[in-house]
Amino acid sequence: MANNIIIYDQFGRPVNTQGLRPEKRELAVTSIRDRWSSYPSSGLTPEKLARIFREADAGYILRQAELFEEVLEKDGHILSEISKRENALSTLDYEIEPFSEEKRDIEAAEFVKNVIEKQVDLDEVIEALKTAVPRGFASALYPTLFR
Repeated sequence: MANNIIIYDQFGRPVNTQGLRPEKRELAVTSIRDRWSSYPSSGLTPEKLARIFREADAGYILRQAELFEEVLEKDGHILSEISKRENALSTLDYEIEPFSEEKRDIEAAEFVKNVIEKQVDLDEVIEALKTAVPRGFASALYPTLFR
């Protein structure tokens, strides 16, 4: 049986596939299972949920953030609603105005305008902060804060 498949290279020339065999190598060196997650939704009870929230209130936010990520992975409707709200932020305009006509307030407003216009990529900051409220942190904020 003749091989009727022709493969072309980046220059449009036919590639000689005679004698070629597909490679069979390990693609990943680690398991696809996340062995670092504690999967907080597994066996979730009201008591366990309350414990996760108390931990987060005390500053230990890891399990709350993991729980939120699990909820987003498992519930398409919640993911859609969260995404809708996060994406709505990208469409909003902003304006920086002094609190009053006092010199100090005007100078403060000018300082903030200067920082935002010349030193901060506000779109990247907003993008990072969109995910901060439900997770408890915005990890991408610090590397992208200043240009």
